[in-house]
Amino acid sequence: MPLDRASIAEECVRQGVYFGVEPHYLLAVAEVRSGISSDDDGVRKGLFRLTQAEWDANSNDDEFDIHFTSAQISSPLRQCAAFALMTNRAFSAFVKANNRNPSTKELYLQQFPASDTTGLQKALDDTAALIGPAAKATPEQLQ
Repeated sequence: MPLDRASIAEECVRQGVYFGVEPHYLLAVAEVRSGISSDDDGVRKGLFRLTQAEWDANSNDDEFDIHFTSAQISSPLRQCAAFALMTNRAFSAFVKANNRNPSTKELYLQQFPASDTTGLQKALDDTAALIGPAAKATPEQLQ
């Protein structure tokens, strides 16, 4: 089921700021993986099309105070938080291994090594106009 793109963009801004990752990257990954939709494609669930193993490995963290159950995998808002945590961890792992920040493509491949990245630039382009309004709608996160 398609989700409200503006609302998901706002959640990506909130979670991006909270987890210290790029909100536009989060939104673009939601676009490329699910078309910003909450349905499933078999074993991959929800907005970011996470497997149960990916969800379980990234849905609880004491440092960031997130504690989701396995059954909450289909919640779009919880998926934004869990994926932002995944992104934070992947970014840190890349920097540690390479002594530099990753490109968008490198970060995506750090998270999903066997993935095709051909749609990533289009997803970034298609979601770019949503980020500015989302940031303005969530000013409490930017302070």
